[in-house]
Amino acid sequence: MGRVWSNRNFLTAFIAAVFFYSSLQFLIPVLPKYAMFRGAQPAAIGMIIAAVPIMALVFRLRVGHCVDAQGRKPWLLVGSGMFALAPFMFLMSGTVTGIVFARMWMGLAIAAFTTAGAALCVDLSPPESRGEAVGMFEGSQSLAMVFMPLLGGMADAAWGFTPAFIIAGGLGFVGFLLLTLVTETRCPAARLERGGPSVLSGGVLLATLTYACAAFSFGTMVSYLPLHLGVRGVEQAGLFFSTTAVTLLASRVLGGRIADRLGPAFVIKSSLAMLAWALFLLANVSTLAGLLGIAAVYGWSYGASFPALAAVVAAVTPPDKRGRAFAAFTGSLDVGIAGGALVGGIAARPQNYSNVYLVAAVAAAVGLALFTAGWRGQGSRVSKEGVSSA
Repeated sequence: MGRVWSNRNFLTAFIAAVFFYSSLQFLIPVLPKYAMFRGAQPAAIGMIIAAVPIMALVFRLRVGHCVDAQGRKPWLLVGSGMFALAPFMFLMSGTVTGIVFARMWMGLAIAAFTTAGAALCVDLSPPESRGEAVGMFEGSQSLAMVFMPLLGGMADAAWGFTPAFIIAGGLGFVGFLLLTLVTETRCPAARLERGGPSVLSGGVLLATLTYACAAFSFGTMVSYLPLHLGVRGVEQAGLFFSTTAVTLLASRVLGGRIADRLGPAFVIKSSLAMLAWALFLLANVSTLAGLLGIAAVYGWSYGASFPALAAVVAAVTPPDKRGRAFAAFTGSLDVGIAGGALVGGIAARPQNYSNVYLVAAVAAAVGLALFTAGWRGQGSRVSKEGVSSA
């Protein structure tokens, strides 16, 4: 762990990522209410939320190619700069169509930032600590989740939409400034290899499909949780996200460390089983104590799966293909969030959102079954490449 944190570039990129994700998380409790204020119906809210992952998915592979060819830092700056402008676009959006356009812009920004960030994180970390390093870097989002959704909801309630969007834009701009201080350690590829094995073969494909099933639940959280909790009489969405963030942050760091030592399969299987259980309980939650317990389990299980799956991707991918491999892998987050938002809109009923989280529980269970079946053919290869099998 010390070797990672002693790297100035890694530390600077981590702090910049905290500000980037703070801007994103600050708006989570604000956007659904803002969309309804502008006349959006529940199904339209799902489309608004899904606009980000859909756009990110469309452009990720192309961005991954550019990240390999042109370097990580330029695309980190592009992503963070675009994202800092997005909150101000919401202020200029007086219609649902305008909100969707602003969300599409955010999707392009997220595709650039997360793809380049994941590749940079692996470049800066030693092979024996990749799971831990990826977990810590992704923990920047978890750290932002601890306070920002709660603060965003408080700012919206106290001052209204306009100040909330201005604060979110300011947070994003600070992240952009910090990234100008980062220095790359790997030169961009002079010529990218064309043809040959696909970056989606083997372990990368297995990790991508598995994480898409897990990320389905996050799409339902950001789209419908405030509405679901309002119907259930437990209107504490901000507290749920904050509690989730604390355990998610811990699991991102500890889960990556456990994956480095015991192998990714143990972490992935156990986290997906816990995830399905937490979502099943969330469908019928009725007390604050129950909500906080579910939030803790959800945060741990969802958070632990990412660094373990990312370690699998890093182990089977050569450096000159990491941008494209991580573009595909992080694209699973886009697929999952979009699927959760859109399918959740279909499963939801007027004044009843329980079905949304039952469907999400099934998706997590499918991910567990898929990984268990696929790991039998990939575990030995991953072990040979530097991550132990389990």
